[in-house]
Amino acid sequence: MQRARKLKRKTKRFLFKAAVMVLLVFYGLVILEQQIRPVMMTMAQYECQQLCVNAMNQAVADALTMQPDHLQDLYQVNTDASGKITSVVANPLAINTLKAELTNQVSQRLAALGANAVSIPFGTLLGWQVVAGRGPDLRLRIIQEAYVDSDIHSSLQNSGINQTELLVFITFQVKMGVILSGYTAEVDVQDEICIAQALVVGDVPEFFVQ
Repeated sequence: MQRARKLKRKTKRFLFKAAVMVLLVFYGLVILEQQIRPVMMTMAQYECQQLCVNAMNQAVADALTMQPDHLQDLYQVNTDASGKITSVVANPLAINTLKAELTNQVSQRLAALGANAVSIPFGTLLGWQVVAGRGPDLRLRIIQEAYVDSDIHSSLQNSGINQTELLVFITFQVKMGVILSGYTAEVDVQDEICIAQALVVGDVPEFFVQ
């Protein structure tokens, strides 16, 4: 009987110590998670930004490769009787057609990006170079939260004697959401891509209409 009581007391002490140990480990994990989570979410936002920018660039490159005629007649160069460039005027129809096509391609590529979760090593999300690319993979979900906003603009740059370079850019803006281990964050993604450039021989025109 006495031996049974001693065994019972030892069992209670063991269970008590085990419970305390479990609580301490759980508390430590909670504190560690609170310290690491902001870093992980920041890195997740950075990864989301990079993935979206790469998707935008690739979508534009693919679209222009498949349909290079979209770049034709975007701008009209006008000259006087002596051949001097007097103005460069944009073609609104051609620009709007190109803008709509590229924006649609980017939207489709971003939607495809969000259709599947992206696996990123735990070490990469910690932001420590020593453990980058190491550890178990965590599932990162990217969601498009708004329509893609785009704008086409251009500039003229003096590129030498009697030479002017015409550069055409398209800028995309979109709000994305990133989900990691049940936590979410918003990411504002912006990307500017040069879609066309042309060398105009002659003086810098006095009038440039976009």
